[in-house]
Amino acid sequence: MGEIWINISMILTVVAGGLLVLHIYPRQRDALAAPDDGKRLRTLSMLAGIYNLLWTIVVVLMIVRPGSHP
Repeated sequence: MGEIWINISMILTVVAGGLLVLHIYPRQRDALAAPDDGKRLRTLSMLAGIYNLLWTIVVVLMIVRPGSHP
């Protein structure tokens, strides 16, 4: 737990989970329930991209393990 990359990975995981639960899932449910001109889907797409970027950063941190000694 003393490694900064582990702490950053855990924080980013919590942020990604919060984004999924608080924003992506409700917007996805609403967009499927009542289709519109696509504005909600564009917002949902942007949020999903941010979510994927957060997970990509976590995966890279877990593979590279910056500052760790071989």
